[in-house]
Amino acid sequence: MIRLIGGIQFNPAADDHSLIAEMFGRLPGEVVQSGCLTPGTITRFVGFESAGDFPDKLRFFGIEVDELRTIPEGLVAWELAANSFTVRQPDARRPYPACWEAINWQWSVQSLSARNWPLGEFTARGLPDWWKTESTGKRPFHLFAHVPYDLNKAAFDDEVVLVDYDSSWPEQYEALAAWLREQLGPDIALDLAHYGSTAIPGMPAKPIIDILVEIPSFAAGKERALMVINDPTWEYWLYSGHMVLFKREECMGRRTHPVHLAPAGNDLWKGLAFRDYLIAHPEDAARYATLKRDLARLYGSDRERYTQMKSEFVAGINQRTLEN
Repeated sequence: MIRLIGGIQFNPAADDHSLIAEMFGRLPGEVVQSGCLTPGTITRFVGFESAGDFPDKLRFFGIEVDELRTIPEGLVAWELAANSFTVRQPDARRPYPACWEAINWQWSVQSLSARNWPLGEFTARGLPDWWKTESTGKRPFHLFAHVPYDLNKAAFDDEVVLVDYDSSWPEQYEALAAWLREQLGPDIALDLAHYGSTAIPGMPAKPIIDILVEIPSFAAGKERALMVINDPTWEYWLYSGHMVLFKREECMGRRTHPVHLAPAGNDLWKGLAFRDYLIAHPEDAARYATLKRDLARLYGSDRERYTQMKSEFVAGINQRTLEN
């Protein structure tokens, strides 16, 4: 069984991360205080979104707990079992039904790691007051986040720190690429490539090795990948358009290997043209290096802002690759 306490968001925009930010900031302290989670342990955040051809969407993001005692105000609890989906809320005078219609697991995996975390995706029948429409048919829920969390730590180590180019980066790529090929199998890892700034000789970069993996489909790639990386040093996110697995030195520690997974033809593969262009055009590569250093000084504590401020330069280079 998976027990989660978290928040719900209706019809979020693709780039709306407000629920995630709120739950990261709120849940660890409140849930420990409620007695639902043992202090000082490693747990995980899990996110589910409804999918399919429906006019409305539901997003849930919560933290896994040991047991359900007190649910903080404004939050809900989800219990996912083999045959039932129980939903609880703080106000016992207006409870949700004991459970929705029996759920149907589309796939599920049990980790072989020490944490033994189950994962999966399912379909369940929603309630009209949740969906805000008269449509109550069964809806699929896909997993969009799985993030191990150490209650002993104050924050994730996500500072933007650039270092000079390291000639060992290609060897580091080859080492993890070989491991991924073996673990995912040739039917899932169809092709692999060294991606990002560490793949450009002479380019300063964050010392993390980006890897791009071609998969046959998101459905096939997700189940296999999550079974392989299901331990506290890996986290999973489904962004608009592709999946990312982040390898960290330890739970919530420094990122070492972002692994991007997407089928052939996905926009993510355009990043290889960006890489190849800068390798062939050292003057533009030098301009990019200067921009990265300037942005790292300004936004070293804001990784998302740092990435966003590079977007205009990246878009300009991508346009040049299309014209050539």
